[in-house]
Amino acid sequence: MTRAIYLTFYLGEMGYMPVALDLYRMAEAGLEAGIRRGNEKGSWQLDPSAVATLEVVLQVHDSQLARTRAGDLIKAEQRLTHFIMSGKTASPFD
Repeated sequence: MTRAIYLTFYLGEMGYMPVALDLYRMAEAGLEAGIRRGNEKGSWQLDPSAVATLEVVLQVHDSQLARTRAGDLIKAEQRLTHFIMSGKTASPFD
């Protein structure tokens, strides 16, 4: 799910349906809160507001994939891979 959020961000930066950074931040925070709650309490369920935000991000992502040229998708995937391999702990949109 995190990969989808970040890939949606990178595609948005390339001009494919860019959305406000706050949407990505809220999606990431909601996912992190769900993971934290799962680790602490064993309840692996996302907050309803996180679900709603993730739904929006995934709808944008789906629309992006329908419009994105293959070469641009490869570039966005390369940026994502580079970010992951860098070991950075901050999100790419901070």
